[in-house]
Amino acid sequence: MEYNEIQEALQELGSQIGIPDLSFDENGYCCLLFDDIVVNVEADSDSEILFLYSNVGELPPEANAELYEMLLEENFLFRGTGGGALGIDKDTGIIAYAYQIPFDLVSSGNFEQILENFVNLVEDFTQRIEKIIKLSPAKSEKASDVPPPLGMKV
Repeated sequence: MEYNEIQEALQELGSQIGIPDLSFDENGYCCLLFDDIVVNVEADSDSEILFLYSNVGELPPEANAELYEMLLEENFLFRGTGGGALGIDKDTGIIAYAYQIPFDLVSSGNFEQILENFVNLVEDFTQRIEKIIKLSPAKSEKASDVPPPLGMKV
């Protein structure tokens, strides 16, 4: 499949969801919103790969091991990510889910299903991350706030 066929698949999706002029911009980028989920879609004509990525949470300043464990476990052999990957951008604190698929595996017939599967995973990861963050115990004292132990160090 070539870039123009990916563009046609996107336009067909647009027609189905009531946006007949849906298309990639001059850089091969399109941003879609499904309920509260932002899906970034990039079609790279050089590598002939379609990239989908979304924010699934924000890394708390003092993230606990449970959050990192969940991210690593889901990534292990792509078991929980449907072939995509979860990652952290330390500079922004964003936790993202990304998925890539070669152009030749995308068609007008399956593009909607690919997006639906992606959005379902984003929704699931977002809810699970929020739950872990909400349930993690807040650290009431930072190490620097704890007074040194009493006594004399020999």
